[in-house]
Amino acid sequence: MRESIGFIGLGLLGLPVAANLLQAGYALTVYNRTPEKAEPRVAQGALQAVRPADAVTTGGIVVTLVWDDEAMEDVVKSEDFLERLGIGGIHVSMSTVSPDTGRKLADLHARHGRIAGQHWY
Repeated sequence: MRESIGFIGLGLLGLPVAANLLQAGYALTVYNRTPEKAEPRVAQGALQAVRPADAVTTGGIVVTLVWDDEAMEDVVKSEDFLERLGIGGIHVSMSTVSPDTGRKLADLHARHGRIAGQHWY
């Protein structure tokens, strides 16, 4: 069975990253606010989620690569996102967000029972 990853954000950066994950053999479930942007990855074999939480597998990995702080908060605070991620789930944020947003989201993850790490380079 192939490892499954949720991937949220299929813009100029997200599309090629998702393509590389598919080419590496990962099963992807993808979500984008503009659903049509998922079509190239669905054509490659990804499943398309209707909402952000649908890209999340309990205890699994979800990658976000969204536009800005507001978009990141919208995803993480969306219905069922944190609940579906569950204990042991991993949220990899590849988005460029402010340090304040990073801290807020790390705190939110911690309140839902996950260890949230932040690395600022």
